Amino acid sequence: MDGNRTISKVEQQARVILGDVRHVVLGFSGGADSTALLRLLLRCGVAVEAVHCNFHLRGLESDRDMEFCRQLCHNLGLPLDVVHFDVPAYQAEHNVGTEVACRELRYDYFCGKMSSTGAERIAVAHHADDNIETLLLNLFRGAGVAGLKGMLPDANGIIRPLLTTSRREIAEYLEELGQDYIVDSTNLDSDYRRNFIRNELLPAIESRWTGVRKTLVNTIANLQADNEALEAYGAKVSASLPDADTLPYRTLRESGSCEWILHRWLAGHGAKANVAREIGAMMRRGRPANGKKWITHSGTITASRTALHFSATE
Repeated sequence: MDGNRTISKVEQQARVILGDVRHVVLGFSGGADSTALLRLLLRCGVAVEAVHCNFHLRGLESDRDMEFCRQLCHNLGLPLDVVHFDVPAYQAEHNVGTEVACRELRYDYFCGKMSSTGAERIAVAHHADDNIETLLLNLFRGAGVAGLKGMLPDANGIIRPLLTTSRREIAEYLEELGQDYIVDSTNLDSDYRRNFIRNELLPAIESRWTGVRKTLVNTIANLQADNEALEAYGAKVSASLPDADTLPYRTLRESGSCEWILHRWLAGHGAKANVAREIGAMMRRGRPANGKKWITHSGTITASRTALHFSATE
């Protein structure tokens, strides 16, 4: 194998996504993906604010990861910001699970770091195989196109330079660089849903459908294009509404895609899927009873004789 060709391919794919971005906050765990991204960003001339989050959830492994990150950044002449989190305390205060707590803690910190340093994006190391796993997870949860489209390479302040790069290509890139990395033992535990898909389901599918990963990457690209078209149509319908917090039944009847517009409007006002299903079923039978109400995350949906109305919680 031509090592230079492998390296140039990975970096070329990343440069396309990076575009003109030249300053990022990088979430650096020390695993293969974030280590490859760190080396790649520096080779592409991007200024990196490296942050390592120590959640203290894996005992000695957590400290091992932290020391690996410190040593590598020292060797590269790059400052490392190490931040320590008390995850159980955050869970108790916000009544959330471990995964949600860790995600909220790190992204809150990344956003603050981006603001204080003037960085243009938060860079994370999601890659093509991660996106395939996201597609399958959301498929099993019953998601629509918006969920099945997977992660985007550059959206909402987060950039994913490796999103078109496979896990295999990342491993080859690190090997050619002679760069080691650490392995999180929890990634081998298939009790976690994503790990089950990664470690057991996808290999089983590949044993029957060779090349399925490439096919699924193409599927994600198609779904992203479809979602973009749907969002443009939804924006056009929304712009036609006299009031963003009012959805006339007439608009639904004339839209030609009543269910999709209804679900989009309800989701935008914090309604859970069961509320959307209930209102959708009523619409198919005629319309909801005048005065009927539903509580959402954001406020209250009320049915009148001519429309659905949203009022925010004060």
